[in-house]
Amino acid sequence: MVLQGKAQIKLRKLFTDEVITYELDGSSPSYVDMPTMHTHSITNVGDDELITLFWADEFFDPENPDTTFEEVCV
Repeated sequence: MVLQGKAQIKLRKLFTDEVITYELDGSSPSYVDMPTMHTHSITNVGDDELITLFWADEFFDPENPDTTFEEVCV
């Protein structure tokens, strides 16, 4: 969720080349769901500080990670 500032969020489903881009503005707080099997990036595209809020339904387990780095734009 973007609470302040302007953000560009890009999503790409793994094993595909299609990138979906969202432009969010904190003056109208909104959110994007990060679906499973997608990689994502968030970029501050405004002139001011970007403040975001993230929520996950489970704790990250470093002994059993389910997250790996994958470029969004291929």
